[in-house]
Amino acid sequence: MAADPHGDSLRGYSDGEEDEAPTQEVQKPKSTKSVPYEFVSKTAMEPQMCDLSVEQLQNIAISIRGQAFEADIRRTTDKQQLLRLLSHFANPGQSLDGHFPVNGPIDVPFEDIQAKFVKSEEIGRGGFGRVFKGLIYHTPCAIKIVRAMQADVLRKIMPTIRKEVEVMRRNNHPNIVGLLCVCHTADGNLYLIMPLMSGNLETYMKKNKNSLSPLQRLAIVHQILLGLNWLHSQNPPILHLDLKMENVLYDENYQMKLTDFGLSAVLADDVGYVEARLKTPGNVGHMSPEVIQRRKFDEKADVYSMGVLMWEIMKGCEWESEVTDQLKQMRISGAGGLREVVKRAVCLRGLRPSLEKVDWPESLKTLLKQMWALDPKERPTLSQVLERENTIRRDLLEHMMAKSMNDRGGKDFWLTNFSEDPEKDVPWGVFKTKFYSDFQLNLPANEADRRDPQVQLLLYLKLALNAIKSERVSLQRFASVVDAFGPCVPETNNGGGSATDFLRRVEETLKNRWFRPDLTQDEAKEFLFGQDEGTFVVRFSAQVGVPFTITRMKNQRVHQTRIYKVQDGKLRIGEKSSQKWSNVFFASLKDIMSSPGVVKAFNLKLFPVRRYVGPGEQLILAPLEDTNYMCEEGLNDSGVLDEVLDGGNPTSSSSSSSSFGSDIMFG
Repeated sequence: MAADPHGDSLRGYSDGEEDEAPTQEVQKPKSTKSVPYEFVSKTAMEPQMCDLSVEQLQNIAISIRGQAFEADIRRTTDKQQLLRLLSHFANPGQSLDGHFPVNGPIDVPFEDIQAKFVKSEEIGRGGFGRVFKGLIYHTPCAIKIVRAMQADVLRKIMPTIRKEVEVMRRNNHPNIVGLLCVCHTADGNLYLIMPLMSGNLETYMKKNKNSLSPLQRLAIVHQILLGLNWLHSQNPPILHLDLKMENVLYDENYQMKLTDFGLSAVLADDVGYVEARLKTPGNVGHMSPEVIQRRKFDEKADVYSMGVLMWEIMKGCEWESEVTDQLKQMRISGAGGLREVVKRAVCLRGLRPSLEKVDWPESLKTLLKQMWALDPKERPTLSQVLERENTIRRDLLEHMMAKSMNDRGGKDFWLTNFSEDPEKDVPWGVFKTKFYSDFQLNLPANEADRRDPQVQLLLYLKLALNAIKSERVSLQRFASVVDAFGPCVPETNNGGGSATDFLRRVEETLKNRWFRPDLTQDEAKEFLFGQDEGTFVVRFSAQVGVPFTITRMKNQRVHQTRIYKVQDGKLRIGEKSSQKWSNVFFASLKDIMSSPGVVKAFNLKLFPVRRYVGPGEQLILAPLEDTNYMCEEGLNDSGVLDEVLDGGNPTSSSSSSSSFGSDIMFG
């Protein structure tokens, strides 16, 4: 429905001759009297039907269509219109043009359409008309206006309009835009009333280019595949033939829906359809070689186009943005403009979207290559593509987790328990139950007893996972924790430690108030900016192989010092290029922070904490003077937990003015 903004590009117009995009506002028709919808069958009803009253005809229509349509039918008081509706219902298989059966849609009077056909309400346009927001019976809708045309032009394009209407009407599917009703006015305008969508996929991808994960992108592909496979599964199959981002809309629930069926074809008509196709080309970058070369085509033409669209969604950009560079690399040039060069290159030189610089699993790359095969017989069906999605999804998840988590035990745990929606945060209660079960641990009998060492292990894990307030565990934070304190293995494991050892390593680190499990890199920078020289915090790092980072003030600037984890589980401090610390290894983070050499070399003097003074509190800097600072004076081993879980209020054991309360994250 959108006009081509690209000038000399790969795109053509998807539903007819080029729209001249008139600048004046669309005027309401001078006569709003509705006339019979042109596609409606005019088969005569039984003679006795004509003698019935309006109410009797309404009751018959309701009995056929169902109570859900009662309100709409009751509004129809014109006897001839009711007879036409009943004719639809009585002849569901009647065909007007040899292409499509007719059993709807409902023709509504123009007076029932509430819309301002002005530019500010316009949401799209195409070769045959413009699309506006509006209301039909108080329901938000999109109204596509097919402009009045000369008779010879109307006869020429009417088959295309019919195809779009009939595909939308006949295919009631969650991933296909439906048709609510139509209105055909006396001045020749046709109004197609459709559900109101929130936008198209092209805009959505541009807006969310950097925030969508590979799995979220694959979920979008899945929805489009479902809608397209539904069309291919009809008898006879329906081909879309104009797959591109602009022709995928989404609703308020981000449900993707195919639209713009002006170029669609019923497979039984494919022999005569190629000629019409060439007169109204779509995006040449999505056209299969057999369509470009004017050869006979079938559903596999859509499979090819879907492969290109799938690449674009996974990559986050349209192929058009990269095709010029590809042509230069392949040393392909020629006359006729970009479209003609691409046509020849696709058919004769094997030009396809590049898979060289994409970080995708081989299963996905292999599928795309097969969908782009030159010979249509070598391409899979859409049903076969859908069957292979689970494997690709699993491979994508493995691939994604390999970049975010090194620990094998942690990967297996997350994949086993949360693979259905791995990027969704998991409720803490669900997580702890599965974690303790999978790693063969026993949950404490009384989790309210904070002096129980087993309860403390559980709560320090919760603190590390940043779930104290949110009561939810994210994949990213879980990956950081298991990489930092792993290996994470079942309790009965005979080598490499145990799950209890893992929990103790978590506890040992989080008891220290210089460790800030809640801070990101940007938050740590903001937190320390303007503080005294030598002020620091230690936090988790989001980088694989770098479990921790020391964020510190040096020369009035915030510096980041990474702590690397090597293969045997030991830690090394400093940048990879640094020679000074390259051969110095530590068993734990506590050993690093207890090292006088590290403290002196990196000028670690102060860490921010919060001190309670009566009913108020203030930020102060606690000195780091020796190695005995795991717990501050006056606090037992559960002191940090008490402060966290009590919402920042100091316990009786830590309420003296000489001891420090919790740090900023607990306030």
